[in-house]
Amino acid sequence: MDEEAVRSEDHHTTDDERMDVTGVVPSNQEQPDAIAEVCLRTSTPIKREGYELFPEDIERTKDGFMLNDKIINVYFELLAKHSKVGVYVFSTFFYTTLSKRGIPWVQRWTSGINIFENRLVYIPVYIPGHWMLIVFDVKKKVLEHYDSMGNAYTEVVHRILRYIRDEWSRVHKSEPSLSVDIKRKIPLQRNGRDCGVFVCMFGRYRLCGNEVWLSSDRIPRFRKLMLHEIVSGKILYNVFHKLVQPSSGLREHKGEVTDKKLLALETYEEVTKEKGSRR
Repeated sequence: MDEEAVRSEDHHTTDDERMDVTGVVPSNQEQPDAIAEVCLRTSTPIKREGYELFPEDIERTKDGFMLNDKIINVYFELLAKHSKVGVYVFSTFFYTTLSKRGIPWVQRWTSGINIFENRLVYIPVYIPGHWMLIVFDVKKKVLEHYDSMGNAYTEVVHRILRYIRDEWSRVHKSEPSLSVDIKRKIPLQRNGRDCGVFVCMFGRYRLCGNEVWLSSDRIPRFRKLMLHEIVSGKILYNVFHKLVQPSSGLREHKGEVTDKKLLALETYEEVTKEKGSRR
């Protein structure tokens, strides 16, 4: 697939011609639907962040489907690459291995690195039939638990907490004082298939801090935006993307809106601080 971005409004797809939508930021409310339709027509595998995504993987971003490991892993890697702060992402296989083989086994994966040099540590967790997200805030030493079913999986939290404590002691040669924050005031899923999408949305929200955007009603739209970004191989939208024509405050490059401040992902604390400075 050609990675060069083109303006979607200047190119119409026919049966014999496919529109290249990689890197395109929509300029009206209808285009995300059209772009998603084009992305779903991908007939050959695409490689993103070390994973090979087949058409059946891409199809899982459609309404009514549950996301799989590859889609979630790729999306979190894109978030980490785009973030302005250090983010370490464990793959979805981390918790499965931790629960089956124990702490010493998974510590071999990080024996040569210090995950706590980052600002945040993301751990997408899969238990049979359900996804959730664990985030470790390194600065605050807080383990955050996000679950779109409104449950508190204490076994998961305690197992990861023990890992974080042991890993911290291994790296820093000291015992950390950790706390847990079970997130309660978060939107909940309305079916049995959107949990993976919520996990990706929670991960993005944690970087951006846009609470108003975080809504169950936005899940269908978020699926389309996420699909577009995965196919493009980069984060294209700010969470509050309003789909307006590029103004003088934005510049275009090969059809792509590239205002770095608009597209940059910051931490919740940085966004809050910036808002406070404007008052």
